[in-house]
Amino acid sequence: MTNAIIYSRVSTLEQAQSGYSLRQQTEALRAYCEAEGWRIVDQIEDGGHSGADLVRPGLDRLRDRVAQGGVQVVIAQDRDRFAREPAYLYLLKQELATHGCLMRTLNGQGDDSPEGELTEGIIGQIAKFERAKLTERSRRGRTQKARQGKVLRGKRAPYGFRHHESGGALVVHEGEMATVERMFRMAAEGLGAQAIMTRLNAEGLPSPTGRAWVHPTIRQILKSDLYVPYTREELAGMVPAESLARLEGDEAGVWWFGKKKTTVTGKTLSEPDENGERRVKVHTRTEIRPVEERVGVPVPAHLPRRLVDEARARLAANRPKTLKHEAREWELRGLVRCSCGWKMGTHTARSSGNGKTYSYYTCNGRRQRGKASSCQQRAVPAEGLEQRVWEAVERLLGRPEVLVAALDRRIEREKNANGNPEREAAAWARRIEDVERQRERAQDAYLAGAFTVEELTAKLAVLDGQRGTAERELAACRKRGGKVTELELARDALLDRRPLMLTAVGDDERRAEAPEEKREVYRLHQLEVKISEDGKPVVTGLFGERPLCDTETPSSPAS
Repeated sequence: MTNAIIYSRVSTLEQAQSGYSLRQQTEALRAYCEAEGWRIVDQIEDGGHSGADLVRPGLDRLRDRVAQGGVQVVIAQDRDRFAREPAYLYLLKQELATHGCLMRTLNGQGDDSPEGELTEGIIGQIAKFERAKLTERSRRGRTQKARQGKVLRGKRAPYGFRHHESGGALVVHEGEMATVERMFRMAAEGLGAQAIMTRLNAEGLPSPTGRAWVHPTIRQILKSDLYVPYTREELAGMVPAESLARLEGDEAGVWWFGKKKTTVTGKTLSEPDENGERRVKVHTRTEIRPVEERVGVPVPAHLPRRLVDEARARLAANRPKTLKHEAREWELRGLVRCSCGWKMGTHTARSSGNGKTYSYYTCNGRRQRGKASSCQQRAVPAEGLEQRVWEAVERLLGRPEVLVAALDRRIEREKNANGNPEREAAAWARRIEDVERQRERAQDAYLAGAFTVEELTAKLAVLDGQRGTAERELAACRKRGGKVTELELARDALLDRRPLMLTAVGDDERRAEAPEEKREVYRLHQLEVKISEDGKPVVTGLFGERPLCDTETPSSPAS
């Protein structure tokens, strides 16, 4: 009997939560398998995951299950359930075939013949083109609405506003706007975002999310153009002329469309987590676009301009200035993590009693969230922590065999987490070679009169798209494989530089450079310091994990 796995996927969380689309797919697939006399050995679903690539928890499980053997066919409703990109579909099909497993769909348009593959490829490229057109039309439509002076509806209206019933505009919410005005008045009186946050939370006023206020949100509101009553002259350089012409009154705030640009900087990764399960990770970068690349939309003005200007001026003046005689080298800046999971920042305080300055590492989460934070971690004196961490690393540098063993274990874990990038790279390289052969055959067929110009053009477009995807994936596989090489080179570099590092710290004539060189050592070791709930530091890095528990780290009273 044929053993089959049925696979269902939907691409939005709404579909996943409703369950309708998944259920519909599963029922149809079960009925088909029963009609064919296939035995269903597994039913796998990916709810709320895109088909743009092959990185999905359910698909990962499917591939692992097929690799174990005993599965002759995997079936989905249509080819897009497996992958929207033809090159990804090809790779998945080839991978399953190596384990004696076929890929089938309920509405398969072709077979495994060259003509069938051509048909599927052309249909796939047409579908891809239609999706791109739909995305572009949607983007252009939204931009056009903004140019017409319409505010696009989001998950929630900006704080202090509500969306107009008819859509396309914001109206002032008196209650929330009164809170906004209080923020600006407190800022104009000299209070910083932290102090404003404390007062609002003490009064029980909810934030835009309904939870406690955090000072980054307050600072964002105080700096937002939504609450600045710009004049018509100022708005002329910020909003389209047609929006300005329809403006009622002489002042307005500005809501920005397209202010932020988010770019995917890295391929989505599927890695084992602490429970052995796989997770999907996407690396992104968000940047603020220049004013000329955004579209401004006028919104109702409410606050006095003088109040806004005074608040912003005092807010800027409140920014701390580091005095030269108080500046210090923070050896562990950005490397200390609190027991609650937040990074620990730096803090300097001066005693009112003796006038001395004390330096600490303190929880950023607690500083941002104030009393809303559940963190009870005490501030950690900087000098004591830095000294103990360096002594621990110094001892490790004196034991190269410990470093080598730890790095070897790290390299082995990296190999296991990355799967087999060499094998995947070889598969993508073969795919590129196969595409080139198909191009040559298509051109030969055209010269022989088997293809028309239109058919040749369509075929070459399909192959060019597949080659581009294969080349990108090949580069990604090589990058993943290069991580192991990078660790091996790091191990060699650490061992080569160890005597120099020890000399730099031990030589009295070079002590002034010690903090900088220590940070270089920490960087090479990928060091991080975690503070436990009882205040004891644990050092982690390429060398593994090293608790520093011989004595407890002295700490200040909770603040």
